[in-house]
Amino acid sequence: MSPEPAPPAAPSPLREPGKAELRLAEAIVFASLTPVTARALSQMLPDDVDAIATIAALRARYEGRGIELVEVGGGLQFRTAPDLAPELRKSCGCRGGCQGWRWRRWRSWPTISR
Repeated sequence: MSPEPAPPAAPSPLREPGKAELRLAEAIVFASLTPVTARALSQMLPDDVDAIATIAALRARYEGRGIELVEVGGGLQFRTAPDLAPELRKSCGCRGGCQGWRWRRWRSWPTISR
């Protein structure tokens, strides 16, 4: 009788993000022109980093600030805090929203492929 094969190794547990991983995730979300899903983020972070914990840490970091990490179209994007809309409209001179100047300024940034 031949010995039974060894059971497959359990996957390594995911770890909380460190400072470097949070910076990377922040840059990924900021630079992307389309919403970044947790799955896409997990593919760009080191294999042992928990993408869900990374998202939670970024949300906590930006809570109550001038920009927020929000869910949009099934993914995440940074958006200006809604309560600042009146002041932003005054500063950019637009009536219906300030995306015009934002997209003109950043339109040359590449979209991160999923």
